[in-house]
Amino acid sequence: MTRRTGRLHHLGKALALLLSSLLLLACSPALNWRQMDLAEADGLRMRWPCKPDRVERSLKLDGVESPLRMVMWSCEAAGATWVLSAARLGSATDVSPALRALSAATAGNLAWADKQARQQAPGADPPQPSSVWRHTDTGELQVPGMTPNPDARGWRAQGLKPEGNSGAAPLTVDAWHFSHGLTVFQAAIWQGSSPLPRENGEDAVEVFRRSLHFPG
Repeated sequence: MTRRTGRLHHLGKALALLLSSLLLLACSPALNWRQMDLAEADGLRMRWPCKPDRVERSLKLDGVESPLRMVMWSCEAAGATWVLSAARLGSATDVSPALRALSAATAGNLAWADKQARQQAPGADPPQPSSVWRHTDTGELQVPGMTPNPDARGWRAQGLKPEGNSGAAPLTVDAWHFSHGLTVFQAAIWQGSSPLPRENGEDAVEVFRRSLHFPG
């Protein structure tokens, strides 16, 4: 298990603490898929490879006037952390700014963690593809039943995270941002260097992403 060092930038303290916890990737059981309906997430139905825990925080996003109540579900399986975050807004005009701010802030913190890891372990020679920082836009996102929004998109970040007091380890994060009514969502998978097992021949990242939908 590793310890995240330093201080995350660009976000309010509450969400920074949540992101810090996601950098602590530990040994975890294999994938054990189950379907869940999340009433607090506008009834979003999805498949989880483990039983998620729930935490709740207040946070402030750039471009959104009032602090938000964010609920986050997360669990660890196959050496990865699987996450869903949801926050309800007070106005439809805040949806697009909130999607952009949540996406940019998360990516910014990952870039900052990568920079800290390289400064902490300048001689590290991590395996590809984490030898250089990469942030790749994976395009528009379509979640069945979601509210259409041009800012509903996904991305993949690949780089390093601090490990202990003097080390660095590979980190890959797949993240997707979308909305339903006045609720904005971020679904994400945080994984280290070990490849995820396949589910009936299908990539586990895609199993998780494609399971997202709003019934009805």
